[in-house]
Amino acid sequence: AEAEAEAEAEAGAALAEGPPLEREREARAAAADAAEAAAAARAAAEGLETRLYDTAALATRLAEAEGRSGALASRLGEAEAAREAAVGRLAEGEERNEALRSSAAEAAATAEAEAERAEAERAAARGGAA
Repeated sequence: AEAEAEAEAEAGAALAEGPPLEREREARAAAADAAEAAAAARAAAEGLETRLYDTAALATRLAEAEGRSGALASRLGEAEAAREAAVGRLAEGEERNEALRSSAAEAAATAEAEAERAEAERAAARGGAA
């Protein structure tokens, strides 16, 4: 529209300057230039509109991808929390296992000492009986 107005102004100025035939030619040339400029402006506007739609489509796809990414991050966080809980339970199990081993070693040592004392008492009893 701006290009058409400019071309009309140029055509008006051309009509006012020269002989009628020359002014008419210049006016027609200016009108043709204006039409060409208007067509180029329309094509550029269509190109921009296409880019706008493409950009909107990309923005939609990005939002969808971010949604999926957020869901994956949430599941990853849950998995990490579950892993940490499992590591904690494993550590507790290892502590209980170590305590059981220690208790078993103490019981074995006590049983061995009892067995040695009982054997010494039997040996003493045999020696006293003889």
